[in-house]
Amino acid sequence: MADDGDLREVIAGVQGRTLASKLRQLMPAIDQKVREGVGHEDLIQALNEQGFSLNLNTFRSNLYRWRKAQGGEGSTQPKASVAPVPVPAPSKGSVVSPIPSDGNSGGRAQSARFENKGDMRRARQTEYDLDELTAAADSKETDQ
Repeated sequence: MADDGDLREVIAGVQGRTLASKLRQLMPAIDQKVREGVGHEDLIQALNEQGFSLNLNTFRSNLYRWRKAQGGEGSTQPKASVAPVPVPAPSKGSVVSPIPSDGNSGGRAQSARFENKGDMRRARQTEYDLDELTAAADSKETDQ
């Protein structure tokens, strides 16, 4: 019977058969190069010179999947959580701004974030009275 150490060496020497499995072994080095600013096209060219048959979409898809498997796009920084922005339903005679603004932004509007397709659908279905929005903007300009 073979020694456990010999068996581990044999198993470690076995190469994957699929393009994805071969690429997965190189992903830590590839990801590091991308983060250092090396272009995807340059990496694809280098890999293809070594016998890979990659195109840009395949490369990016595999990089995305590898980063996702590493937890959060391979980022070492925690992801910021974004609270969904409620889209208010307009009422008669009220002016609804399509881009919400918080009171601490110094008058700068913040962009709305959509968490799912339902948020997007509600925003599209919201009807805005453009005359009222224009009047509100004009009165805001005269106040300054």
